[in-house]
Amino acid sequence: MSGFFVVQRGFVDEVVHSASGVGFKILLDLVASADRPVRVGEVPYTFRERRHGCSKLDVLVGLEYLQLLRTKKIGNLVPARFLIFGWWVR
Repeated sequence: MSGFFVVQRGFVDEVVHSASGVGFKILLDLVASADRPVRVGEVPYTFRERRHGCSKLDVLVGLEYLQLLRTKKIGNLVPARFLIFGWWVR
């Protein structure tokens, strides 16, 4: 969930209006917003051990990730924040 990405300007222009703009998973949002298959490549890298702070990855981040995928697949009939809130406070 970390790294850099490069996309062509034409692709951004194509999908920017259907992107949700919620959260920090921008590349996932752009790719999931495309109406066509998107070619993706990866250049792996290795992190060194963390010296300060702690990870922001928690259950809520995972839920936001899944919610973004769900919204892109079936639409936003029920707002994502409502579902996450309902799950979180039970």
